[in-house]
Amino acid sequence: MLNKLACLFIGSFLLSGCVIGATTAKSPALAKNCPETMTGSQRLNCLANKVSGLETELGKAQSSSVAYKEELAKKVEENQVLKEQLKNTVRMPSGEEIQKCLKKAGVYSGPIDGEIGQTTKDAISKFQQANGLTPDGVVGSKTWEKLRQYME
Repeated sequence: MLNKLACLFIGSFLLSGCVIGATTAKSPALAKNCPETMTGSQRLNCLANKVSGLETELGKAQSSSVAYKEELAKKVEENQVLKEQLKNTVRMPSGEEIQKCLKKAGVYSGPIDGEIGQTTKDAISKFQQANGLTPDGVVGSKTWEKLRQYME
């Protein structure tokens, strides 16, 4: 911008050479579509149009960038909310975890193999009954909340 203003005060003869020199030195690609065979004022107008077009594209890119940053900020905030919700969600245990906890609670004496067979289901029902829960033989969130106290 300063180069343009300085060139305007020099006069029309130097104007075209000043802008053309400054522009082509900084951006050869910009001067590529404005051939050397153009006269000074023609080339100046060509370059000015190119600069104007690039400035317009830059403005669009910057506003698009702002919109992208705003959208990204929303996604980051949503992600934080989901992470917080996930922390408060009860994770259901594996078969091995259930069997280990039942064994520590003293209601299961079978193998720790991860298989929830009839022996494990009977132990779950026994644990549930001893802890004031409905003895259905299934480890749901209420049963797991009490059973996980026996984790290592």
